[in-house]
Formats: sequence, structure tokens, C-alpha cells
Amino acid sequence: MRLSQIHSDPLLDFYTADLPTSLELPLFAAGVSAGFPSPAEDYVEIALDLNRELVKHPAATFYARVKGSSMIEAGIEDGDLLVIDTMNSPSEKIAITVNTLLYIIQKSGGVCDFHKVFKILYFADQKHLSRYGSAITDDTYIAMANGPVPSMAYDILKSLRGEGLFSSQKDQFTPYFELQINKHTVKAKKSPDLDYLSESEMRCIDESIEENYHLKFSDLTEKSHDTAWQKAVFNSEIDLLDVATCGGAGNDMIEYIKECRENRLAVFE
Repeated sequence: MRLSQIHSDPLLDFYTADLPTSLELPLFAAGVSAGFPSPAEDYVEIALDLNRELVKHPAATFYARVKGSSMIEAGIEDGDLLVIDTMNSPSEKIAITVNTLLYIIQKSGGVCDFHKVFKILYFADQKHLSRYGSAITDDTYIAMANGPVPSMAYDILKSLRGEGLFSSQKDQFTPYFELQINKHTVKAKKSPDLDYLSESEMRCIDESIEENYHLKFSDLTEKSHDTAWQKAVFNSEIDLLDVATCGGAGNDMIEYIKECRENRLAVFE
């Protein structure tokens, strides 16, 4: 695999890759023993192509070599090579969102109203953007009257009432959620699949729950009417850069988020 540099900044060098070439390594059918190796295992069962295994979306994948220690808290060190997949399929995005909602609701006692779920997610996204440069569900926040609302998450929960973009897919979500009597409160019917959440994402959500779960509707609404919400046009998308800034992101992190967004767009041009 050959890398071709497409951009450089103080934090990262960005590359695209020549993926038609294969990167094959031996894969043994037998398990790995800590003792003396058996001569009978001196043969390769199959060849493993790492390009095919690690790169799911070649057209939407690029690479970045880390410079410096600004992301060391995320376990990313100077000189590390990042494989960045900028595309989740629609079904993957739905699965990520469903399991994030389940996690928030379960951590909030198993039952929670829409407004509180959405604000907990919003403030968790602020934290994750400012610390790690990425949002938890990659949802689009809309500036609504009672604060930012994650669009896909809202459509998923509205489908339980037979409303919204996923109204015809209600049966897809009823195994996971159950509406309560007022139709604005939801119960988690299953535990979340934690494979869809990283440790850093769960940590940010846990912190947001601790800070926001006890707040009243009016206080939570007022808190979410921050600069990012104020800068957006009513009922329109909130810029994630503004969300990150409200979460305390410094200039270096804002530049990193910008570069990721620009390089993602460049991949599809």
C-alpha cells in the first residue's frame, strides 16, 4: 500500500492510499501457543489481506500521521498512523444512535423524557468534540425552541408515535423502546450493545448525565440556549464547530475538526 500526501497541518499529515495493491500476511488456522511451537504448524492456512479487512469504504477512507502530543489523552501519540473512515452506512448510523439512546436511558433509570435524553446527548457531544474531535453519533443538531435536538435520534423516537421520517419503520424500533403514557417519555426495553460505543464516548455521556439529569426542564432548556444554538437559524442545523467551541475546544482542536471535515469533503469531490 502506497500513501500519497494530500495535506499537512501542525497536528496531522493527511494521506490517501493506493488500495488496489494487496497487503497479505500469513494466517494460521491453529491457535497461538505460548509454549514451544509445533513443527506441524509450519504452514499457512490462508493469506490475510489487511487492506480488505481494515478498509471497509476505500473511497471514504484516508490516513493521518500524528504530529505532537495534543491528542495523547485519547491514546493517540506522536507518530501514530490513523486510519480514518469517514462513512457509516445508514444502517450503521441508526444502530449507533439506537444504542446511544439506550445507554442514556438505561443510565437515567430506564425511563427518561425526550427533552432530557436529547440535552444529555448534546452536552456529551460538546465534551467529546472538544476532547477528541468527533461527535458520538454524528447526528445533525437542529436549533429548536427548547434547545438543540439531534435529528435522527428524534426521528427514531417519533417513529414510536407513527410520526417522522421513520414512521413506516416503527417495528424496527419497538423491540428497543416503549413509549409511556404521555408519549414524550420513553422506556428502554433492552440493554445497549456497548460495541457501538467507545470508552471515551461512554465517559462523556456519564459526565453529562451526572451534570444534567437532575436539572428541571426550564433550566436544561436555558442551559442549552448557548452560543452555538444562538448562532444558528431557528429550525436549522447547528454548526458542530460552534458546538465544539461551547464545549471548550481550543484553537488546535477546532483546526483539527475543520481539517477532518474538509478532507472528508475532498474525498468525494
